[in-house]
Order: sequence, then structure tokens, then C-alpha cells
Amino acid sequence: MEEQYTLTVYNPLTGQSKTVVVTEAVYNEYRRGIWRMKDSDRRFRKNVSVFSDLNGDYDCFCEFCSDDNDPARLTERNLLQKDLLRVFELLPEDDRVLLCAIFVEGKTEREIAVLLGVSQKVISRRKLRLITFLKKFLI
Repeated sequence: MEEQYTLTVYNPLTGQSKTVVVTEAVYNEYRRGIWRMKDSDRRFRKNVSVFSDLNGDYDCFCEFCSDDNDPARLTERNLLQKDLLRVFELLPEDDRVLLCAIFVEGKTEREIAVLLGVSQKVISRRKLRLITFLKKFLI
């Protein structure tokens, strides 16, 4: 029996992870990429002074920073949030309610359609139109 190669991938639109079957070549290249990142990070950190060895001088903050707290990433996220809020305020009230129901409250298109008394297809089209509108202003 042939070995089956699987990867777990994250879908940012649904916020869920899914296991998919891939070829051996895709699997190996994916694993090599992870190894390269880990190896590169490990070699970098091996040559960095540890804070406790610096006798009070701040030479490198790697041990204090995670990817989640990267100042550049935090600044970019903050600017994006401000831009998103600015564009969000341009939308009519019913569109803001729809976006909040989907992305904040986590309701499905079907649940919203039942609440509003329209078809799921109408909600899907409105959502697509709104996402296209937001992308146009944010990109």
C-alpha cells in the first residue's frame, strides 16, 4: 500500500484548519521549508548575545520578542485596524450590521438570512460585495 502524505492547512476565510492529501514532492518541499526556517532561526539565535551576558547593556532583544510582539508587525496591524475602521464607518448601517454578524458574532450566512427574512444567496452576494469594497479601499 502506498504511503499517503497529508498536510494541515489553515483557511483564513473560514478560520478553520483542514487536512489535505498531497503528493510526496509537495509534502517534502513543505517540510524542507519548515526545517529551513527553524534552522535559520536556530543559527541566528546561537550567535546572539543573551541578555544576562550583557551586564546591563541592551544589544539584542530577540529573547524578549516573539513574532506576536514584533513592533513592525504590531504597527502594521494597528494601521490596518485604523484604516478598516475608517472604511467601516463609510458603510451604511445595514452593511455594518451584516459584517458584524458574520465576522464578530460568528453567525453563518444561513442564520443571518433567517433573521433578516431573505435567502442565503442574498446574504452571500452582499457579503461578497462588501468584502470587495473593503479590499478596494484597504489594498
